[in-house]
Amino acid sequence: MAKHAKLCPPSGWDRWSNCSASVDLQTNEGSEFAAEGTAAHLLADTCHRQGNKPADYIGSSIWVPDAEDEDAGERERFLGDDHEAPLTGWVFEVDKSMAGYVQEYLDQVYMQPADYLQSETAVPIDHITGEEDAEGHADFIRVHGKTLATHDLKYGQGVKVYAEDNGQQVHYLSGARRAMEWMDDFEHFEVHIHQPRLGHHDVWTLTKAELIAWEKKINEKAYPIVIEGVREFGPDTKGCKFCDNRRTCAARDAIAMASPDDFPDDPAELGVEPDLGDYMAAVLDRIEFVEAWIKDMWARANDMVKDDPDAIPGWGLYPGRGSRKINDEAKVKSKLKGLKYKLDDYAPRKMCSAAQLEKLVGKEVYTEKFSEFVTHTEGTPKLGRSKGNRKSSRQKDLAAFGDE
Repeated sequence: MAKHAKLCPPSGWDRWSNCSASVDLQTNEGSEFAAEGTAAHLLADTCHRQGNKPADYIGSSIWVPDAEDEDAGERERFLGDDHEAPLTGWVFEVDKSMAGYVQEYLDQVYMQPADYLQSETAVPIDHITGEEDAEGHADFIRVHGKTLATHDLKYGQGVKVYAEDNGQQVHYLSGARRAMEWMDDFEHFEVHIHQPRLGHHDVWTLTKAELIAWEKKINEKAYPIVIEGVREFGPDTKGCKFCDNRRTCAARDAIAMASPDDFPDDPAELGVEPDLGDYMAAVLDRIEFVEAWIKDMWARANDMVKDDPDAIPGWGLYPGRGSRKINDEAKVKSKLKGLKYKLDDYAPRKMCSAAQLEKLVGKEVYTEKFSEFVTHTEGTPKLGRSKGNRKSSRQKDLAAFGDE
């Protein structure tokens, strides 16, 4: 009987491919943000299977189980008319916003040519990870001629996710190829990432040779973990981000607090022709790593002092800047009116923002009826990683900084 991958799950590729020690340190407790994404996936899958539109479910409630309920065999589901839900897990209401974003995702999938299209499909991955009967779940698998594609919904609105070199999706492509060998000998492969809340749809195309090379890469990373039981720490900016052990990891602490002597020398100071591009790439990578670590350490310290005020010598919790809120606006307005103040002085009316307008009327109505009245201004350019999160030759391994 197939099962979810435990040691080397596709979604954890960025973590376990760098840090094999992390595979035994995950609590899998989940979060409200992840649960909201699960609810959006259920809505999309239900619409596809039943031929309905997301708007048909506005007002419905979806229950998403926590890790303990999942282990007991519970799955996310729509609640009945009584809207009663178990005490654990999360409940989300399908509103205009969720319906609009899920509709946008489905529209992007449906606009692609397809001879075969299936949602929420279990695919085998044991052939590349070595974990017995392990499987992953692809949001959509699409076939058109000799092209095999996966479509992945990322419902979050944080950092953009790119399709290129997306190891998670390669697992699903490989599994789909293996499961569907009976259909055709595929020659072209595609990965589609959909982030409707960010207006982001990214595509990566692979040849068969490139997919096979990726399968070999995954196997080389997973084999020591699954078959040989290797466990080695390898802290990495991207891999640590969603690791449950990130706030208590001594290996990560050691890199973040390493001496400047452990950092590569500035080529300009060595009297050689400076390769400042690669040097600055290494600098920024180190900064990104440390910034994430600092954020987690502040959170860890706050939790410690909340539980025990004397836990950290010389540190404690002190009142922050408070705020004031009028709790009876009608009485305040009445008194101000009696004092002859003008309405616009104390209760100025203001048009909602473009983002609030889109949420109010829905993306489709907004685009059709209001977009012509809205001016879109590009944001100020901001330094960030290039598309696909590609690394320079000097960014191969942050851990090396602490080992040299």
